[in-house]
Amino acid sequence: MNGVVSDKFSVSPIHLFFLMYVSLASFGTMSFQHSIAFSAGHDAWISVIIATLFIALLVWMMFFILMRQKPEQANLVMINNRHFGKPLGTAINLILVLYFVLGSFVTFRNYLQIIHAWVFPYTNIWPIGAFILIVVYYAISGGFQSITGLCMWGTISIFIFIMPQLLAVLTRLHPDNIFPVFNHPVTDIAKSARQMAHEYIRCEILLVIYPFIRQQKKAKPWAFGAVLVGGILFLSLSVLSIMYFSQSQLELIMWPTLSLISTLDYPLMQRMETLLITIWIVKILAIISLGLWAACHTMKQTLKTKQRTSLKVFIGLILILLFLTKNDEQVHMVTEFYFSIGEYIIFLYIPVLFCFSLFSRNLRV
Repeated sequence: MNGVVSDKFSVSPIHLFFLMYVSLASFGTMSFQHSIAFSAGHDAWISVIIATLFIALLVWMMFFILMRQKPEQANLVMINNRHFGKPLGTAINLILVLYFVLGSFVTFRNYLQIIHAWVFPYTNIWPIGAFILIVVYYAISGGFQSITGLCMWGTISIFIFIMPQLLAVLTRLHPDNIFPVFNHPVTDIAKSARQMAHEYIRCEILLVIYPFIRQQKKAKPWAFGAVLVGGILFLSLSVLSIMYFSQSQLELIMWPTLSLISTLDYPLMQRMETLLITIWIVKILAIISLGLWAACHTMKQTLKTKQRTSLKVFIGLILILLFLTKNDEQVHMVTEFYFSIGEYIIFLYIPVLFCFSLFSRNLRV
């Protein structure tokens, strides 16, 4: 598909907010405090602001790249082919296909790890994994609009549940934990910001979904709105965690957000973290579906393959990876490998693409 997407398959600009938010705030919302606290300690919240501003800059770069293409060529595959040539562009597109699939697997496997650790420690994860992949298959088969709806409900359901829970812990905080501010070297805060950037590495999905947005000139505020809301969520969670846990505790606790919510106890309801994990599956389904859809769509544009065939192959690949990652160390290794590739995309690929677009002829004139 090299032409402009029909209204039959596209969505309104407001839906870009849900698509981008789901891509930016994924499984890392439960564990990112653990990662960023190692370098910056109680100043880790500063790294959240720095990383969010950097991602906002990347989103602006991507819009700049897209707006300099012809409407029918404003997509990831055509942009790579234009700026890198057909052979190298095709290679980059295929690498990004595998990257999208790996991102879906990392989300899928980390969610299963959380279920195994917090909900069903003695249960085989294969039935749960099979159920998730079946739902994902049907969601993607329903088309881009179905995935967009899943992203919308994944966003709304989490905010309806998590915001009241965060407010409930305010009385248990220790504000002194966050002081003194700027007590760590700039290099440590920079390392922490680099770790925080890992939570945003799915932002390049904008280059894939952009053709499916109607009235594209009105889409930009919604994309930046998603970055803002995601940044506020991460900042709130980081500040609350720093004020609740000591630095040594944050370095030991794998999932600070879940640990924070697990301290809440209501008269008629206990184990609030279990309820959060259960509701969270809607968002996880949205993240996996969007990632696999992006892989299938990019593969279709690159090699002219059928999306349904690609989807079956990618789900089979995920099942193989699930079989190979049998313990927490292997899951961590795959996750870090995914983050390493993501760093090349956000720190190198998008800026280079921006420079090529900056000095190339504007086709949309």
